[in-house]
Amino acid sequence: MNQFLRDLPSWGVRSKNGQDAYCSDLTVVCRFLHEARGGKTIWQMDQADLRAFKSARLFGQDPDDRIAYSTWQRFLAALEKWVRWALDAELLAAEPFRYVDKVVMTPNGPKQVRVNEESEPGKSKVPISFLPYEDFLLWRDVGLRGFLPNGDRHPSWRGRNGERNGLFAGLLVCTGMRLVEASCLLLPEIPLLAPARGDFHLSKAVTKRNKPRTVYVRLRVLRDVHHYVTIERDELIQRMRLTGAYDAKADSWHVLRSNPARAGR
Repeated sequence: MNQFLRDLPSWGVRSKNGQDAYCSDLTVVCRFLHEARGGKTIWQMDQADLRAFKSARLFGQDPDDRIAYSTWQRFLAALEKWVRWALDAELLAAEPFRYVDKVVMTPNGPKQVRVNEESEPGKSKVPISFLPYEDFLLWRDVGLRGFLPNGDRHPSWRGRNGERNGLFAGLLVCTGMRLVEASCLLLPEIPLLAPARGDFHLSKAVTKRNKPRTVYVRLRVLRDVHHYVTIERDELIQRMRLTGAYDAKADSWHVLRSNPARAGR
């Protein structure tokens, strides 16, 4: 099981939050099997055990112990990822769960897919909430940049990276990038300023499920990115260079040339 968790990045789960969620969910499954299913291990789990686990989690006697349908779907996703990994590693002889064909709604309309018999797609009753963009700007400026609601600088603000943090949040909101994708951006991957919108080409090394994708950014946000790179980030680099932070190390890699697609030593 530890090997499975270590292999999650190569199976499309690169986010630390995602890895923590998989670890937590599988721990709950293992504890349930041990305490409620006669000391079974996860390697002995079958459809009957999964059905019992579903009953306990979704329809438990104590309402405080019940989980939402969306959380149940997350448990199933973790278990099915583990099954695919275990089959690939030849640690399971066959799939322990039964699958059926169901019609589910997709952005392109109804589609027939193969799902776990205990799956409950589309049953979440939690309404989708949207934060008005004006409220996001208020949260960004007050919470990340150290301003008062009226636009004045907060006198007790002690943050040093407010502009960077505010820009990072804006980049996520305006492009739909995930945390890992935005935090792994390199300078050659930043589009040049142009009259049209810029496009970020995200490498499969940082995207979910190893699928490269392109996201688009508003000119205003791209202008803020370039402003940060040429002023605040450049000032930080110069300050760190004076401290010797970038002195060559024995195991360092020197980038001699680069372009938006690749970098060479």
